[in-house]
Amino acid sequence: MARGRQLAVQLVTAFALSVVSVPIQVKSADGATTGERFRRALTDRAKTCLGRDQTGPDTSCAILNLKPEEPLSSPAGQFAHSLKLPNALTGEVYRKGMTADDYFSALCNAEAGDFIYRRVVDVAGIVELRPRLVPTDYELQHLYALEDPFGVAFGVPSIATQNVWVQPFVGRYTFVDVVRTTSTGPRITTYYRDLKDTQPSYQTFVAGRYVVIPYVVSERESPKLSARYGFTWRGIKRPVDREFGIAGGELIVVDVTTAEVLALRRGFVKTGTAVNSFAGVWWLGAAGCPQNARDRNGRREKLLHHDFIYSVLVPSPDANKLFSGALNGVAK
Repeated sequence: MARGRQLAVQLVTAFALSVVSVPIQVKSADGATTGERFRRALTDRAKTCLGRDQTGPDTSCAILNLKPEEPLSSPAGQFAHSLKLPNALTGEVYRKGMTADDYFSALCNAEAGDFIYRRVVDVAGIVELRPRLVPTDYELQHLYALEDPFGVAFGVPSIATQNVWVQPFVGRYTFVDVVRTTSTGPRITTYYRDLKDTQPSYQTFVAGRYVVIPYVVSERESPKLSARYGFTWRGIKRPVDREFGIAGGELIVVDVTTAEVLALRRGFVKTGTAVNSFAGVWWLGAAGCPQNARDRNGRREKLLHHDFIYSVLVPSPDANKLFSGALNGVAK
């Protein structure tokens, strides 16, 4: 029995080591990399969980079952990683002797940013080619489980996708196609404005105040895409990035009919010092770049992915004109 438990611990440790693609030769300021601390924590958790009943309410052992995400395991992931950028990066940012902070700063300065190659105006609707699954708390505390922690931290708000893109006033398109992968193949759901089947009392935010308007979104299954333009995402890898607690990602706006990349947002996040999380990893609270921000009512707030997409695939300026009556008395 003791030998069996020891073997189980060795298997977990072997998995933790297998996700590192380069020798561990770089240290953070406290003498250990985020990767080293994560692997020690994983091994300690495996020892704690040996022989424990894992069918009860305590789920703390679940993090041991997580594996790195496979980017090419779905057609959506394959398409995202096949896209060619107009301006390919050249050269390597990492230099021997860099600390985690040095490396993160260098990546942000050399690679991060918003790059718009072509804007399209008066766009009626878009397609979301690779919907994100909502990560669990354990995935958010795992150094390797998520392909694109940057997109998780800086992605669209945690509200229904149809309310981000279609429902006024946040939504400014008349429809959005969402392509989901199922066991029987891709399935297209179209969320669209249906003014004949409205529901009252939808509270939204506009011009600095909350207003109540009808809820106008309906949905249907569609045999094919209605939108020509859309967006997808992919994680990117850099030498020793996860070892330092760094992860990169790209949000790509694309012409679906030609695979032309219209715009790119590339960014990085850095974790490893979070309090009360597994080995200091908590991707939602990670430092991030690019530090794009706007001033809203005297406050600086970061520009999320949907703001960037709206700036590239520009909706009609009259998209929400029908609902202007709700703005009566609201200061502009």
